[in-house]
Amino acid sequence: MMIGKTQMMPNLKKTRAVEKRARDLTEIERKTYEFIKEAGEIQTKNMPDSRMVGAISNLKNKGLVEIYKKYTSIYRRRKKKFVKAKT
Repeated sequence: MMIGKTQMMPNLKKTRAVEKRARDLTEIERKTYEFIKEAGEIQTKNMPDSRMVGAISNLKNKGLVEIYKKYTSIYRRRKKKFVKAKT
């Protein structure tokens, strides 16, 4: 089944916008973003460097990552924070 050009354009625009924002990153923000992209989704407290944890908020403000909460176990009431790269 063939997808028309009009259906593909919004995703292409979105991808280009993310790439443009990714160019204006500091070194630690770039390392953090690449680490999150490779990991897929990761708990914020499991980042290997404390500077990376601080860079997550900057990446969120730039619209490159998404932070959300979810349950990690059915026996715990508390939700944990996770972060993943937007695509």
